[in-house]
Amino acid sequence: MQILVVEDDYQIAERVAKDLGRNGYEVIGVATAEAAHDALASHRIEAVVLDRLLDDGDAITMLASWRRAGLKAPVLVVSSLGGVADRIAGLAAGADDYLSKPFHTEELEARLKALLRARDRHAQREADILICGSIRVDRRHRTATRNGTPLMLQPREYRLLETLALSPASRDPLDAPREGMEPELRSPDENYRDAHQPTARQTRSGGQRRSDRNRSGDRISSPGRCLSPRAVRCCAP
Repeated sequence: MQILVVEDDYQIAERVAKDLGRNGYEVIGVATAEAAHDALASHRIEAVVLDRLLDDGDAITMLASWRRAGLKAPVLVVSSLGGVADRIAGLAAGADDYLSKPFHTEELEARLKALLRARDRHAQREADILICGSIRVDRRHRTATRNGTPLMLQPREYRLLETLALSPASRDPLDAPREGMEPELRSPDENYRDAHQPTARQTRSGGQRRSDRNRSGDRISSPGRCLSPRAVRCCAP
């Protein structure tokens, strides 16, 4: 795991690199903002230890530009500027933590580990969410929403939606209308009428009421807003 240490104090940089290296980290040490830019561009950096006051500029301004450019790695700012306003400015610029100098390297490493754990948890949560157009599938809780409205799906319907969302074809939003088809969300009243109102043929023949089931025999309707059979077919790539 590569850790970028941006520190212009040679003694501090050497001590941090030595202690982190002893614990299995690969440390890339630089002393200027320009070298930090180059290191981020040429290495797969997992976390950054950033001294605020560098010879070639305030690292807080640099950090803000990194975040705007899309930097996701956790950043721990270390600085002799330890006032409340200084810490707030660092966190507002995009720092994930702020450690005042002087510090013990054991504390710095503990804070780094905490930041990396938080990053991994966040990445796992993101992996559990599939977003296709206005449809959002939560794989962890096995739920789905459309435009923020919960979809009341039967287990088989949910598995179908999840499978489609995971397929390469999901790059075409699942709720995008296909030719000749209109996706729709149906209200509980519409589902109830469909499930209980006899068709004209059944009325003439005295047959049983129409069951709102698909060809596989699975019930489509359920309490709350849900996908109609036609909407489920619209999910097919």
